[in-house]
Amino acid sequence: MPLSPGSEGVDPRARLLAEHRQRIAHEGIGYLPAWGELTPQEREESVREAAHWLRAAVEAGIAPLTARPEIGRPLLDGSARPQVP
Repeated sequence: MPLSPGSEGVDPRARLLAEHRQRIAHEGIGYLPAWGELTPQEREESVREAAHWLRAAVEAGIAPLTARPEIGRPLLDGSARPQVP
């Protein structure tokens, strides 16, 4: 089952983190693909890796446990942000 921003067990911030990391890499190097150019599998892998980094940041105390991205702000690929209670 794919990891999506609203999937159980995946912090919705992970996709946002993955998108921004890819944007920074794309802008900085230029030959790396933009988020929208990644395959669904590459995006899923990016979100999975971002989720691990986000968990590490929370456990290290450098990212808050409860912070969530702004509701309603579109993601880089134009899709709707998940509704977070």
